Amino acid sequence: PIPQHPDVPRDDAPLITDVQDLAAVVDDLRQATRITFDTEFIGEETYYPNLCLVQVGTRERVYLVDPLAIDDLSALWEVIASPDRVTVVHAGRQDMQILTRHWGAAPKNVVDTQLIGGLAGLPWPCSLTKSVQSVIDAPMPPGMTFTAWDARPLSPNQLRYAADDVRYLPILHDHLQQHLAQAGHEAWAEQACSVFEDPAWYEPDLNAQRRKIEGNRRFNKTQRRTLQRLVEQRDAIARAENLP
Repeated sequence: PIPQHPDVPRDDAPLITDVQDLAAVVDDLRQATRITFDTEFIGEETYYPNLCLVQVGTRERVYLVDPLAIDDLSALWEVIASPDRVTVVHAGRQDMQILTRHWGAAPKNVVDTQLIGGLAGLPWPCSLTKSVQSVIDAPMPPGMTFTAWDARPLSPNQLRYAADDVRYLPILHDHLQQHLAQAGHEAWAEQACSVFEDPAWYEPDLNAQRRKIEGNRRFNKTQRRTLQRLVEQRDAIARAENLP
């Protein structure tokens, strides 16, 4: 059961599959000063992750938006990326990378509870389950990272898992903000989360890929330069063909 707490939405999260219901969701999110955001995707088969589900919420409710049923999510991306409200995520780089690619711009005013958790006394990196359970006794469902998120219909277990990914973010965010203030780490947390506003942060690190391939082998300058060109060419082909 979902614990009873004023900052934990307890209603079932509706699955949004048409544009009229999506418009109502966007209107509700626009009224909030803080929203939560997560995604489910399949990233092993293509260069760009295949987006399968978008989870958003507020202090009062959670919504699940089906991108396989609704082609145009631009209004949703706009409200998530807007600086007019705080958007809370947990380990949200890949989620915001998806948003940045679809929206065409990096988001503003993002807070990552995994990032600020490290500055508020939690282990680094701390999973969402352990982060939430440091605040409230919540029965987080087992992980479904490799489930078939592109299959329809989604099972009740999938829907519950997806909803819980954003359900507890408001209470977790409040808890971490209090600890940041007590420790005097608020400025550090703001600086850490500002990386989400840098479009370059979402691009692949080809130098890191080259170093990983190179490993402990001793390459001379010509070999290293050739390897770098090969890594760049491989990435360009994969990007063009949308292949891993």
